[in-house]
Amino acid sequence: MSDSTIGPELCQTADESPGEFYQLIKYVQGLLYKAKRREDGHFVITVIEGQLMGHLTTYYPHIIGKTLYELFPQKAAELEKLFLEAACGKSVQFEWTLGNRVFCNTLSAIHGNRQETEVIGSVIEISELKQMQNERINLIEDFKKTLQILPNAVFKSYRSAEGKFYLTLNEGALAVESNLTTEQVIGKSIDELFDPANAAIINRSYERAFAGETVEFLTEKNGRYFHNFVMPVFETGENGTQPPVVKELVGFHSEVTEKKRTEEKFQEIVRAVSSHTGDAYFRSLVEQLAHIMKVESVILGRTSPGQPDVIQTVEVYSSGDFRENFTYKLSDLLDDDQMIANGIIEGMDLSSNMFEGTPLESRETGWYMAFPLLQIDQHLVGMLLIVNSQQPDLLTMQIIRSIGKVFVSRTIAELERKQAEEELVVTNTLLKATQESLLDGILIVNTDRKIIGHNRRFAEMWQLPDELLSGREEPEALRFVLDIVEHGELFYQWVERVYADPERVARDEVLLKNGRVIDMYTQPAVAKDGVPFARIWYFRDITEQKRNEEQIKHQAYFDALTGLPNRMLFHDRLSQAISQANRYGEKLAVLFLNLDRFKIINETLSHFIGDALLKEVSQRLATCLHAGDTLSRLGSDEFKIILPEISQGEDAAKVAQQILDGLSQPFVLEDHDLHITASIGISLFPDDGADNKSLVFNANAAMNRAKANGGNQYRLYSPALISTALEKLSLESELRKAVERRELVLHYQPRINLATNKVIGMEALVRWQHPQKGRISPAAFIPIAEETDLIVHIDRYVLRTACRQAKAWQDAGFPPLRVAVNISARHFQRSNLIETVASILEETGLSGQYLELEITEGTTMSDAETAISLIRQLKTLGIHIAIDDFGTGYSSLSYLKKFPIDTLKIDQSFIRDISVDWDHASIVSYIIALGHSLQLNVIAEGVETEEQRAFLQASQCNEMQGYLFSPPVPPEEFERLLRSDQQK
Repeated sequence: MSDSTIGPELCQTADESPGEFYQLIKYVQGLLYKAKRREDGHFVITVIEGQLMGHLTTYYPHIIGKTLYELFPQKAAELEKLFLEAACGKSVQFEWTLGNRVFCNTLSAIHGNRQETEVIGSVIEISELKQMQNERINLIEDFKKTLQILPNAVFKSYRSAEGKFYLTLNEGALAVESNLTTEQVIGKSIDELFDPANAAIINRSYERAFAGETVEFLTEKNGRYFHNFVMPVFETGENGTQPPVVKELVGFHSEVTEKKRTEEKFQEIVRAVSSHTGDAYFRSLVEQLAHIMKVESVILGRTSPGQPDVIQTVEVYSSGDFRENFTYKLSDLLDDDQMIANGIIEGMDLSSNMFEGTPLESRETGWYMAFPLLQIDQHLVGMLLIVNSQQPDLLTMQIIRSIGKVFVSRTIAELERKQAEEELVVTNTLLKATQESLLDGILIVNTDRKIIGHNRRFAEMWQLPDELLSGREEPEALRFVLDIVEHGELFYQWVERVYADPERVARDEVLLKNGRVIDMYTQPAVAKDGVPFARIWYFRDITEQKRNEEQIKHQAYFDALTGLPNRMLFHDRLSQAISQANRYGEKLAVLFLNLDRFKIINETLSHFIGDALLKEVSQRLATCLHAGDTLSRLGSDEFKIILPEISQGEDAAKVAQQILDGLSQPFVLEDHDLHITASIGISLFPDDGADNKSLVFNANAAMNRAKANGGNQYRLYSPALISTALEKLSLESELRKAVERRELVLHYQPRINLATNKVIGMEALVRWQHPQKGRISPAAFIPIAEETDLIVHIDRYVLRTACRQAKAWQDAGFPPLRVAVNISARHFQRSNLIETVASILEETGLSGQYLELEITEGTTMSDAETAISLIRQLKTLGIHIAIDDFGTGYSSLSYLKKFPIDTLKIDQSFIRDISVDWDHASIVSYIIALGHSLQLNVIAEGVETEEQRAFLQASQCNEMQGYLFSPPVPPEEFERLLRSDQQK
């Protein structure tokens, strides 16, 4: 039935619908039809029209009025069911195939005024769409089949809202083998699919991929290794305004177990070969090449000297074992020299004569590959030959070429090194005698760290036995010497660093446990190509040299006697201390210390005793200081101290007092009990100076004031000290002139017997009558004189003048009186004192019994034993000895008993307060009683009141002198006193 005949027929039978409608539906692309349900329940097609009618009538010429059973007997029941569902109000859709074309049917109910139930249907062709769907399904299936036959696996993954990763695809042989195909992984997270260790690796890697990275990582399971390549798939943001985001991940999963093991094996071989040099390298090379290339024989040879056509094998490895070396001719291997220049040589026609008479004679030789070992100038030095009975496959041959090329350059260098070593052995033989005559130790080690040469001096220096030197490995000798090196681990590390760099030139020093110092110098021995083949070591014992250098260096900065910093180092440290104090706003102090009466001890008891005393003083001073302080000796008896980081001057004063207290205890040196005191001057930074010069100068000025005040004290600097110091210098200059001009005169103070109130003696006291300044007090010039040799000259002048005056009064008829003369500590400790006194007595004619020498308590106690000996010698002259200022020094009863003295003279400081100070009165009474118990005459000086005289008389003191009776007076006035005393 054609389209033109169907339309009218439909219109005739469907007279209830307007004819125009049926004219329109003819142009529908598909079909529109209507079916009516009869009373027997079957559906009958009542209307059908559309563009597909031409194709439909090809199969069904008569459709109108036909039931479904008549049209489609095989599918009628199924269709009746669908039509019935549509008649009941459901929307029904199903596919319909006619020939090779596919149609989609859609049914819905029509409820009119009649009692019959009708349905209307539409048909559209979906052949192309269905074909595309089928093709897509087939493509997916084909893709899945393709993936399944891949030896690896391809996968896709996404991240859930909870942050977990899931696989949506996993196909390939590895997926099947692991039971992780797409069907098996769907709905399961990575944590559920893999063990914790691998899951952690995968999750971390996926996180990086979702952050936009392309990630590669390894996983391992049951000894198998898998390489994973993952990359993100981006989704463009909405309308292109938002940045792209990662939608999912795609990746590739492959097993790399064999590859990894092959790489590891290759690396192992490379390490095995590369870690050796020389002969060990050659053996390792041929063995490892044979194993990895799976060939039967590997032969390494070098050209023979003088025979360029002859190859002498170095190592031969064949059939799993090393063989004896042999020689062969290049002509048996090569046709002409041009082949050598071409590089790798290979073939199947290896000469049968080549291995005749060699350990390889019985081996089947077919295929070979040779690597000529050519220097830069194309000079042949050797040949690396690989031989196999069968030709390997193309891939294996390519691998052999590649690996062989890798080791060509290194092998050339090793052959050159071997040749150089052999030449060196010959040279060593010639140089051995020269080496043995050297004072330096020499060691030669090849690149395998095998000892190939040394001299006797080296073995002696390092105390090495012969068994560790003759052809032994250098590390064995190194381990041995570590026991005699002071810092073995550091020495070992240095040596290993040197060997790590074959071209390194190095020098260092090492200290041995026995105190010796060894200078070490090493340099490489280099072959013609510039490649080192050995290392030469030179060792020299520089112990004495180092000691001399250290001594010179020490002498430049330290005092030779005490080991303390000297002037140079002191000023350097003071500059640093000033800089630091200035930076941090701190104070520091400089202490200038001078020992009192040291020169007397040094000159009297010998310089040896003086040096020993300085050492002891240095040690005692050090105990009074802290770690950050600096104690220095500037020469003679002068010390300087730096006290950094102090808060105030009182801090420095406390240290100074600690020093004075520390020096108060006697120093015992060679049976001498020596007492020494010090005068200390203190200057402060920044108060008293901002630089070295001013601080030291002002500390010196303060020290001079302390010494001028009697010593054994400290003084803080004040500006007034400078003017005082200048005055002192001027006074010293004038005092020297006064001695020369005889401006010094003597006054005499009478000594009174307290029992008879009669004059029984006098004390000679020096006075200075300055021509311009008038009379100058002894307190002003005596301390200055005591600091220099002037006091000795003054002592001699006073002694001579007093003796002459006493003898003159005796000659004038006055009763013989004993004259007392003070002897300074410096003069007392002079070795010629006895001669001086004896000479003056003889010169003046005065009998020794009328002379009394007064010596201070401190002078006798500075070296009691020497003082006792000297006093005994003075007593042989018949003179009397008095201890002056008793009670102010260090005397002890035990020593006082030993002194052969005659008189104790009580210091006026005790007498002054006896009427008001009970302690002083008690001390005076004790001294008088002590003197009497020792059968000594006791004199009190400085008596000025009747109360004092009454106390002394009551205490049975023998004599007194003081202003109560008379001040010191010139000779003329003293003579009048004598005349008056005679008239009583």
